[in-house]
Amino acid sequence: MPRRLLAAALFAAASTGAGFADDLRIVHHEVRADGAPTFATLSENPDAVRLIAVARVEWSGSWRNDRNHDAAWLFYKLSGRIPGDDGVVSRHARIKSVLAVEPVDPDGPPGTATIAADGTGVFVSAAAAHQGDAAWIVEVELDGAVLNAFRPSAATAHALEMVYVPEGPFSTGDADENAKAYAAYYTSDADGGWRGAFEIGSEVGFEVGPAAGALYYDIGGSEYRGDQAGPVPDAFPKGFDAFYVMKHEVTQGDFAAFLNHIADQGARPWEPDDDWLAPENYGSIRADGDGFVAGEPKQPMNYMTFTDMLGFLDWAALRPITDLEFTKAARGPQIPAGFDYPWGSGSKTRLLRHRDADGAWTAGAGDIALSDATKEELGASYYWVMDLAGGLWERVVTLSHADGRAFEGSHGDGHVDENGRATNADWPARLDPEAGGYGYRGGGQYGSNPRLYNEYNPHSPISLRPYGGWGGGDRSIGYGGRGGRSAD
Repeated sequence: MPRRLLAAALFAAASTGAGFADDLRIVHHEVRADGAPTFATLSENPDAVRLIAVARVEWSGSWRNDRNHDAAWLFYKLSGRIPGDDGVVSRHARIKSVLAVEPVDPDGPPGTATIAADGTGVFVSAAAAHQGDAAWIVEVELDGAVLNAFRPSAATAHALEMVYVPEGPFSTGDADENAKAYAAYYTSDADGGWRGAFEIGSEVGFEVGPAAGALYYDIGGSEYRGDQAGPVPDAFPKGFDAFYVMKHEVTQGDFAAFLNHIADQGARPWEPDDDWLAPENYGSIRADGDGFVAGEPKQPMNYMTFTDMLGFLDWAALRPITDLEFTKAARGPQIPAGFDYPWGSGSKTRLLRHRDADGAWTAGAGDIALSDATKEELGASYYWVMDLAGGLWERVVTLSHADGRAFEGSHGDGHVDENGRATNADWPARLDPEAGGYGYRGGGQYGSNPRLYNEYNPHSPISLRPYGGWGGGDRSIGYGGRGGRSAD
């Protein structure tokens, strides 16, 4: 089909996609097998057909400027059967090439799609300076080698809004020595004393401990803050190299899509229980026929364990981020300013973005255009990542636990095990949420205990790590997270 005719057909199609973080959505998608009599029989001779996937992806507030840009991480799932197996299985499609990226509006911004090195998805973004609405038709060829004896009968497209964090140095810790009392990282003197923030100037590993020039932190006798041990290996992602991070926390719509693709692979390990379903706990996922739906798909996904989140990230071909990457995404290259928040100041007086009694973001704040001038009102970070303080307590891989330091930054491949768990051997706590290797950052907007309203909750300054080395905590109303991906 000629490109313009294809665009016209998609433009008139009914909406079939689910909403994702903020308002990113797939309005229409289709997969066709050129050269196969039916989609279901293409696996009989995969080398003789071309598997073409098309999606219309759109969202408001897209941008590309001199500093960074946002992007949609677009990936496909194929569902079908393997001969001799009664169950329906899901396969993550590999992308072979990008055939076209065309704006829906001929006067709209030009777009680009960059395939990940492992072919698990593409990053779709504006190709030139832009800020505003974005809508592109993306056409890619899927790799038929994934099929083998697999007989697909359906295909779904998925997208997550990401933010690009460019390569460069940054500082972790704080300009105020008083942050030491909250386990903030710092540069040690010869006796373990505070010598200011610690600079990350490369991906080369470094020492941890009470030695001149090493990274160190004060645990104050708390088991929640880490082991004060090291070194941090070269392979541990430190945030100096470029990476992508989810613009928003994992949402309930995102997680429901994940559940629907693991349900037929075996057990349903995350069958929603009473806590997940209770409106007073901001849960909206419910069983619907043979699958799950989210009544509030844009609501942040709370009640996840770290193991739950890792399963989702493996399924989405992303990875967890580290505590250093969390700091870089929040602060950028700015010099620490003393108990500074992600929006760059030590004040919350201008902040408009809060959760209401129903857990939703306050009305009105979303109508303000995101910019450096308004990021304090919207709670956005230096790189315009949202809610790194004031959303949910976010679990990140920590350098203050041996299992965390063993993390090498491997990406999910789109496939989880029979219980819906991640399969990456270097990911901490992938099989047991109590195993450790992660910690909590950012503070949580809502929780079950009023005493949690203090200097680090619900909006935590970037450097504070009161639970930075604690790999514990079961499902909770205030726990969530987000993932990322190294830039190829």
